[in-house]
Amino acid sequence: MRRVIVFSLLVVMITSPVLLMQLFLPRQNSPQETLHIALGANMHVIPGLVTTMWSVQQHTRAPGMSVILLPLCPHSYFLNSVLFYLFVTEDKEATAIWQMMECMGIPKESVASVVVIEERDYYVAQVRSDLSISTNFVRLFLPEELPSDISKVLWLDSDVVAQRDLTELWRSAFEGPYRDFAVAAVPRVDGKDYEYTFGGKINNSAIFKKAFAQRYPDGNIDLEKPAFNAGVMLLNLANLRKEQGRYAKEEMVWWAKWNLEKKCWTGGSQPLAMLLAEFSQARDYQRLDPVWNVEFGATRGNAQKGWNEKTGILHWTWTQPVKPWLRDLRQRSLEFWLPYGYPVMKCYRKLELPET
Repeated sequence: MRRVIVFSLLVVMITSPVLLMQLFLPRQNSPQETLHIALGANMHVIPGLVTTMWSVQQHTRAPGMSVILLPLCPHSYFLNSVLFYLFVTEDKEATAIWQMMECMGIPKESVASVVVIEERDYYVAQVRSDLSISTNFVRLFLPEELPSDISKVLWLDSDVVAQRDLTELWRSAFEGPYRDFAVAAVPRVDGKDYEYTFGGKINNSAIFKKAFAQRYPDGNIDLEKPAFNAGVMLLNLANLRKEQGRYAKEEMVWWAKWNLEKKCWTGGSQPLAMLLAEFSQARDYQRLDPVWNVEFGATRGNAQKGWNEKTGILHWTWTQPVKPWLRDLRQRSLEFWLPYGYPVMKCYRKLELPET
């Protein structure tokens, strides 16, 4: 009898692997969906971008796979798919990414597009030059850059790794009472508020307040609410494509040019992402669970503050420790990056891509 059972399982594995998957995969109660994820990088950041993609692939269920349904099974089993939308500054960076993906075994089907974004003279960031590149600002204009049938997108900076299935994060945004919100993000835990971000860091927030009041006489912005880091940010594209959202695009350009002249804030597109939330019907952003953007800069690697293996997304912020792919391997901050980043760096060296 035991031999018959073993033989039957072998037959199933050989002739119908899909049926076998249905027998052993956890049952899903909601239909299959596609998670749309956007990232940007120049040549110096490609190791981080591919590491981020690789970490997502390791945790989010069946990335790149289609829905599996068999009429013979009494239950429906669904597999979520992931589509990446990548933005670069030059064609050679796109070539490098495709080479890295092939080396890492990341299927081409998981990338919907790789788009070269040209620079703008009003893309500036005084704090770090890498924050002034076009791929840092493109997240503000994703409603126009992505296909019109995509209603929601998750933006990820290229210095993050996912340690859990991102489906939970994806489903938590813009549902129920949050339908009128355009932006969903994790509030900062280091006490930094809107005023700090809009110039308070360098005592320029009064300049911003005056300009905001002049541009929007009937508007109001609460500068005491907690700021958020836009490195992990969900955007409600359907909301931003409405009339008020299209107006927001024009305002993003106006404020970027204004800051080029006034030098009110130093954080590149970060303050603009927070303004983007103000132009939605909700005039605010949806607060996400803190586990979805735990910053090294805010926690200093303290496990009790969330910098541990159970966190959903780890984010290597802070200007003092350079990005993980540039670090000395002895550094403690690399502990959770290396499981994903080490094989990526092996491919990077194998392909003899430019030193970053």
